[in-house]
Amino acid sequence: MRVSSLGFQTDLMVQRLEGSQVEDHGDHLVVRSPQEPGYWWGNAVVLSDEPAARIGRDWESVFRQHHPEAQHRAFGVDGVAGDSLGCEELVRQGCELELSDVMTATSVREPPRPHPSAVCRPLDLTDPRDVDAALAVRLVNGPRPLPAGYEEFLVRRMDTMRALQLAGHGRWFGAFLGGEMRSGLGLVTDGSGVARYRSVDTRPDSRGQGLAGTLVHHAAAYGFDVLHARMLVIVADPEDVAISVYRSVGFATVEKQVRLQRAPS
Repeated sequence: MRVSSLGFQTDLMVQRLEGSQVEDHGDHLVVRSPQEPGYWWGNAVVLSDEPAARIGRDWESVFRQHHPEAQHRAFGVDGVAGDSLGCEELVRQGCELELSDVMTATSVREPPRPHPSAVCRPLDLTDPRDVDAALAVRLVNGPRPLPAGYEEFLVRRMDTMRALQLAGHGRWFGAFLGGEMRSGLGLVTDGSGVARYRSVDTRPDSRGQGLAGTLVHHAAAYGFDVLHARMLVIVADPEDVAISVYRSVGFATVEKQVRLQRAPS
């Protein structure tokens, strides 16, 4: 199956670098992450961008066949226009449909309100202090109440990012105020000239201060200059205020990405 969506191309790029397996079944792809069974989007099914190939299939049964132990559901729908035709039954079965903007930049500019005193730098994830700082930002931005095992899941995610750092495939970045990390994000590439942002988070009590824009801009410079990327990709919720931050430094929407997911009961 040829993947047309830049969003899913970069999703799969990152997942392969992380050690996930991607199987081609003609009208769908299966992503498996046996090392992380609780990682929903590392254990998913990506449907073809051809509506005719999606309509009439029992995708719930397809997912169970490929992921018999999974309690969650995670479906990507390939394409660039946000077309979810053929997925109506999944919605009726309780999957939540998410429509995201896939944004790109081949150059960036400073945000209109850069934080004047933020210290932005790549973290060293072999240093437990940097790992703890990154985890603290992600935890405070997690769902409330925190699901059982969520902290352990984030620890495993950071372990995976450390391996990517050591292999030269990316870095995690932090924006610090007074020595405390207030905002964080990841940037990953396979060396093909495309780099993908991951998990842009800012502590709730530090939002609206220009930290995210300052850090996104800093990471972009690293991506171009050190990772030798020619294009940066970020996927954003069109209803979230963060999308205006990405636009302010030069990102523009180029396509829509469709995903459906259902949490475990």
